[in-house]
Amino acid sequence: MPKKSAGSSEIQEKKGIGQLFESFETDTSQGLKEEKVKKVEKEEKEKKPKKAADVSVEKKVNKRKSEEKKIIEEPEESKPEKKKKKVEKEEVVEEEEEQEDEDKEDEEDGDEEEVDIDFDLKEIVDTDFHPLKSLLKNYLADALFDSSGFIDLILAQNVIGSTIKVDQDEAVTLGLITMLSLSHHKKQECVKQFISYITSHCPQQHKKKLDKVLDEKKVGLLVNERMVNVPLELAPPLHQILYDDIEKAKKDSPAEFTVDYLIMLSKSCSLTEEAEEALVQETLGKKAKKSNSESDNRQRFHLKAEDELYIKAADFSFDFLLPSTAEGEDQPLMNGDAQVYRHIIVIPYKKAVSVSQTISALIE
Repeated sequence: MPKKSAGSSEIQEKKGIGQLFESFETDTSQGLKEEKVKKVEKEEKEKKPKKAADVSVEKKVNKRKSEEKKIIEEPEESKPEKKKKKVEKEEVVEEEEEQEDEDKEDEEDGDEEEVDIDFDLKEIVDTDFHPLKSLLKNYLADALFDSSGFIDLILAQNVIGSTIKVDQDEAVTLGLITMLSLSHHKKQECVKQFISYITSHCPQQHKKKLDKVLDEKKVGLLVNERMVNVPLELAPPLHQILYDDIEKAKKDSPAEFTVDYLIMLSKSCSLTEEAEEALVQETLGKKAKKSNSESDNRQRFHLKAEDELYIKAADFSFDFLLPSTAEGEDQPLMNGDAQVYRHIIVIPYKKAVSVSQTISALIE
């Protein structure tokens, strides 16, 4: 009996242990399952945020691409609008700058004082030697020329001609007009040099005519020189007084002052458009005349407007380019903006007198 009860108890113990193991295995299996489920849920949770983040990033990228595409595919009419606004803005700025420049110029002009200058026409006197030498130093450009002997001849016949002075200042001569008989003074060195100068520059087409005038006619040289800033209004009285003087001088010295032809030296210049406009406004005056040279088709401006009238009435005339190294009264023009030409004009004396009576029309 006792043994039986002991075995029963042992069986019960084994049964209890077996149940315990079964319970442990169940708990363990269930725990593992729970852990696996938790792990799967965790992984699913981890996967879900990643997908959400990817979607968010993808949306941002798509949005950026959409904006860039919108910029690239901007309607064409909007671009001209922007360009138009930019141009309008630039125009406004330019107008403002121009207005400022004009205001500044007006202020500067307002600061300048107007100065009245009185020009006097004077008889030629011995004290004019040095002022005339300065005025005529470029008379024949760079050619060999006895200018002192030339001026001595002018002073010796001071019964004709005039000089231009300023406010009684005898030390400065701004202009000269006179007539020197080449035929009467043909043995003088300065006259020989002058004749050589004009014949050496004479083109073949006029050479025979020039030689005939010099050999067969009584010829006078009309010396008409003045600074470029001397007003044109002085030209009519200068020429009128000269021819009146010549007519009077003929009565006392017909051999010296009677001439059939006059030879005149004139100057013209061809300019760039900018320099042309500036020179017309500042030096030649509104009545300046344009002419076409025989040697080219470029427009010319005569530095003395009345010379154009003499050329039209002349029997013939010719011109040539002066050297760019010439100094003196033409120097302001020899700066790359202009080329200066010398004109030789051959005109009958009577025609020259008629021309002198029309010069006043240049300033009317």
